[in-house]
Order: sequence, then structure tokens, then C-alpha cells
Amino acid sequence: MRTTILKFLRRFRKSESGTSAIEFAMIAPALAFGTIGISDVANMGMQASQMQGAVRASIQYIMNGASDTTMARTQGLAAWGTVPSGGTLSVTMAYFCGNAAGVANTLCGDGTVPKAYVTATATAKLGGDMLSYSKTVVEKVRVQ
Repeated sequence: MRTTILKFLRRFRKSESGTSAIEFAMIAPALAFGTIGISDVANMGMQASQMQGAVRASIQYIMNGASDTTMARTQGLAAWGTVPSGGTLSVTMAYFCGNAAGVANTLCGDGTVPKAYVTATATAKLGGDMLSYSKTVVEKVRVQ
């Protein structure tokens, strides 16, 4: 009985059948995680690009002569396409007389028109199945 077991073990040790299957079983999880990781990175890049486009669309709407920040936000959200859950977009206008805050449609103390700035801010958690990160895009542009 013992010699039979020893013969089987010697034969098993010398046999190379099944080696490829074992090697593949060892490498397959790494390949799967790598593929999912590459997919997540590509997904994050697409989402970041869409978020940047949303901010630019909001700014562009105001730069074209509009003053309604709610409509600028709507334009930005339409340009964003698929907004990730928890994603936000805000558009604000601010007026300045020199370094002091100004008021829209009211001349500054020195008789000049206040400088108008629009700020668009988008925030979202970007990612996929394995990888994710939070990103904020802020653009501030002088429109007057």
C-alpha cells in the first residue's frame, strides 16, 4: 500500500498536465481586477469631462448676456448629461465696486458700473465599481 502511494506521488510530481489551468487560476483574479480598474478610471475621466462641460455651459450662458442664474444652472445640468447621485451644480453672480461688494443695476459710489462676476461650482463623487473620488470644479469669470 505504501509503495502504491509513493508511486502515485512520484507520478503526480512529474506530471505537467493541468499546470496551465493552475497558472491561469492564479493570474485570473489579477486580470479581472485590472480590467475593472481600467474601466473605472475611464469612467472617472468621462464623468470629470462632463462635469467640466456643465460648468462651462453655465458660464457661457451668462457670458452670452443672460443674468438668470437659475436658467444658467439648468443649462449646465442639461450639458452635464448623467449627473452622478449626489452631484450638485450652483451658479452665483457677485458684483464689486473696487474691493467692496456692489449691487446689480446700481452705480458705485464713484459713479462707475460695478464689476460683475459669475461663479459656477460643480461637485460630485466620480467613479465606478472599485475606484471613486470626490471632485469639485469651480470657475469664476468676470462678465462686465
